[in-house]
Amino acid sequence: MILKMINYLKFIENKIIKVLHQNQKKKYPDSRLQMKLEFTKSNYESSNVCKLAGFQEIRFTNGLEDEWVNLINATQEFGNWNIEKLRKEILNDLIENGGILIKNQETFVACASICAREKYKPYALLMYVIVKREFRGLGLGRFVTIQALSTARKNGFPGVVLRTDDYRIPAIKLYSQLGFTFDSESGLYSKTKWAELMKRINGER
Repeated sequence: MILKMINYLKFIENKIIKVLHQNQKKKYPDSRLQMKLEFTKSNYESSNVCKLAGFQEIRFTNGLEDEWVNLINATQEFGNWNIEKLRKEILNDLIENGGILIKNQETFVACASICAREKYKPYALLMYVIVKREFRGLGLGRFVTIQALSTARKNGFPGVVLRTDDYRIPAIKLYSQLGFTFDSESGLYSKTKWAELMKRINGER
């Protein structure tokens, strides 16, 4: 009975999260922005292991598709995925060792991917940095992002671009701390809106 109640509450929570995310998109239809990072000689050396106790870093290999799909679907923020969509959105463009997954016991709890797409050449594209809600605040997002950036650098890319939404404040704050800046050449967003967003993130009036 208790287990059924817990599962029901999780189901309700996921429904609420999904509705809130959809409402965010409707409320902010012009929220997309692009950020870019240029590599220097010193930045983004990867760590060989995830130093958080109980967590294991795994690079994507064939056979892990279902686990990755389940992780993406668990957030309820990106619609319903299947293996076909995973291939289309990520795997077809994934660079060597570009799929970073974090496992806790038998469950995958965080991920990031580095892809190569014609549109963003000569830069790599950072995509789908995801941490399960119950594992946020532990530094996993920062870890998988740094691992992804290091992988792009090892593969010879001069830098990385990413696209996100301006209401994803914690993510933008993290990317800014890691050296990403607003990419005004993308044609997305505006310098004025970016300046206002930075004031919000930095707690300025």
